[in-house]
Formats: sequence, C-alpha cells, structure tokens
Amino acid sequence: MQLIRDCIEQLQPDRCNFILCSQNFKNQDICQNEEYWYKTKYCSTDIEPQLIQSWTNPPDYSELSLPPPNRFIGKSCIYKKYLYLVYDFVHPYPELRIEDKFCKLWYKKDTKFNVPKGSVYVHFTTPVVNRTLQRYNIEGLDTGLVVTLKGFNHKIQDLFQLILDEIFTFTCSDGLFDMMKEQLKKTYQNELLQPYELASMLKFSVIKPVYWPLSERVNAIDDVTKDMMEDFIKELLSHLFVEGFLSGNFTPENVTAFGNSLKTKLVNNKALPNIDHLKQA
Repeated sequence: MQLIRDCIEQLQPDRCNFILCSQNFKNQDICQNEEYWYKTKYCSTDIEPQLIQSWTNPPDYSELSLPPPNRFIGKSCIYKKYLYLVYDFVHPYPELRIEDKFCKLWYKKDTKFNVPKGSVYVHFTTPVVNRTLQRYNIEGLDTGLVVTLKGFNHKIQDLFQLILDEIFTFTCSDGLFDMMKEQLKKTYQNELLQPYELASMLKFSVIKPVYWPLSERVNAIDDVTKDMMEDFIKELLSHLFVEGFLSGNFTPENVTAFGNSLKTKLVNNKALPNIDHLKQA
C-alpha cells in the first residue's frame, strides 16, 4: 500500500512528459531535429510554467469523475464448509429443492473443488415461441429463454436479479431493433454457407415436431416488425414456467431464497404458469 502511495505522489504536473505524434507536423516545419537511425523528424520543448500552474490547481469538471463502485464484484471468498456440520448428509446428486406451479429448482453442493464459486442455470419455458415463423425469428430457441451465470457466488444472486428486472422491463428503440434484425439476418445467411449447419437443418427437420429451416427464417425475417416483437414479449412473459439448477458454493437456504425471489418476480409481473408444461409433467 505504501508503494502505491509513493507512486501516486510522483504523478505531478511538473514531472510529466508528453509525446505527441502526428502526420500533420510533416509540412509545418515544427520538427527541426532528426533521429539518427530512422531519420524521423522530432522536436523537444519545455511546457510553459503557466500551463503547469493551471494543471496544479485545475477547476472542477463534472464530466471527469470516477464511475460508481461495481456492486456485482464479490467481496466474500469464504467457502461454506459449515454445510457439513449442519447437515448430516450431502447429496451426491442434484436434489429437487422447490417444485410448484411456477418453477422447479434443483440444487447440488460442490463436494469436489471446494472453491467459493457457483453456477446458475435457469430455463424460462413458454409455449408461445413456435406458434409462427416470425415469432421463432424473434426468440430463436424452441422452448424459451436460458440464463446462465458462473463465477464467485457472493453477488451472483444480485446479478441474476438485475437480469430478471431487465427481462421483465425490456424496451427497444427503432434503431436498435433494425440493427438487431439486420445482424440476425446476416447470421442466418452465414450459417447457410456452412455444410455443418445445412446437415443439422436436415436432421432437425426430421426429428423435431416443429422446426423452421434457415432458408425460411431468412425469407421471413424482413416481415418482423417492432410492434410484433413487443406483442410477442408481452405474451411470452405472461406464460412461463421456470426450471433452474444451482451448483457450487450454495446452501439449501440460499437456494430457497433464490427460488422465492424468482417466484415473487413472476407473481408481481402476472406471469401465469405454463399450462402446456404442466400437462407434459
């Protein structure tokens, strides 16, 4: 820490050295000296004392400020060993901790690596994706949305909560929508040039009950409008069933709290259970 302070104290205006490079100086007769090896023109001048003095006592610039602290950086790297002291048995396989009409939540405690990290996999299933080709172009997956998080477990639930808020309050400008649609169209066109994608397209056409080939998606994407996307998102978020898996440095209490916050978000946003999913179960 003292070494850092000593380095900062040396960062003073009267100790700085500026190097300015530009092609614009070539014909202005500013650089009179010539470097020996590469014959590069250069000059060296002192900084005016008045300028150094103005840097020593600069005015306040509201535009020049440090960003707010990143609240998603974990500060605790404690591995929760006490789990073995509280619970007589740790399941060697994932166990189902929460199951109701809104969600299923599975849990597996890390018993091998013993590091303060965790993984979160959450699948938002909905029956509205494959109803039309245009909707499939908007979503892109057969069954819904998938959110995956990995890293230090201390702030992973806070990050997931932020992602949930963004999902349920998603908005899009006209310019951003056009850019995303154009980018998706280019992705489809590039995939059509790859033999592996063509082989996969034929395979999925046979084994999937509902499948839209790339060629049809490319032709239909121009018909997708921003209003269609907004209507689709509203319907998607109103018919959900969530299934998730948490593994790593979590306790059963963490998983229960995670599931409760997830269900609260679904209830507050009036996300009805995915009836199709319940029928399949």
